[in-house]
Amino acid sequence: MKKLLALSCAALVFSAPTHAGGLFEISEDNADTFLDLGIAAISRPEYLGSDENGVLVVPYFNAEYEGRYYLNPYQGVGINFINQDKFELSGGLTYLFGRDGEDTPFTLTPMQQGAFDLDGSVGARVSASATFKYARADLSVTQPLGGDVEGPAVNAILATMIPTGNDRLRIFPSVNMYWSSQDRNNNFYGISQQQSAQSGLTGITFDSGISSYGANVAGFFTLTEKVELVGVLSYAKLAGDLKDSPFAVKDDGVTAAIALAYKYK
Repeated sequence: MKKLLALSCAALVFSAPTHAGGLFEISEDNADTFLDLGIAAISRPEYLGSDENGVLVVPYFNAEYEGRYYLNPYQGVGINFINQDKFELSGGLTYLFGRDGEDTPFTLTPMQQGAFDLDGSVGARVSASATFKYARADLSVTQPLGGDVEGPAVNAILATMIPTGNDRLRIFPSVNMYWSSQDRNNNFYGISQQQSAQSGLTGITFDSGISSYGANVAGFFTLTEKVELVGVLSYAKLAGDLKDSPFAVKDDGVTAAIALAYKYK
């Protein structure tokens, strides 16, 4: 399954023409080429359920070529197979964050903590979006291609735009829900027999299901013709039995990000 998905995405990415006919043709309004570069600061829980936050300062990038190829923090890198006014279908590669064993809430030796290290990995991502009069719905599926993070996950988002009366300010609130496979849930919140033997902690496992849900708001403010300020605030809450995981010191978390970007077009 993992190899098939990866090969399928790779084949589509490298075989799709820049301009195809019919359904796969990029609509004129969406055939944009742009490049935004800058810097971003992100405050986020070490993992959802942790009571410790980490701060990252990272490059910010958002680029698209003729509406077909994209590179951005949300989707990763890939291709828009369909990019019409009302419907989009895309696929590519994204990064899946892992977890350091030392960030777990257990009092363990460094060797025991190592049993709970999760290396991040590259994942294949396929998404579909539909735009309505007052809302946009997005459904995406990710599948890890390596590392310690295993199993597919599905993210559903429903977003809208708030009229501000100011052409320089755009605000987009949204709600979202994650479904995670059994492997993915146990990677982050379970304790396997091997981990139990190594750490002395009691083993616990979880089934697949809704893993979290939340609300978000993103804002874009044009400072000058070429400079834009981007802000994101996201609240997420663990769902179902995952709230009872020994990893879940808290059952929710807040992520905040701010970025300053220069628009090259």
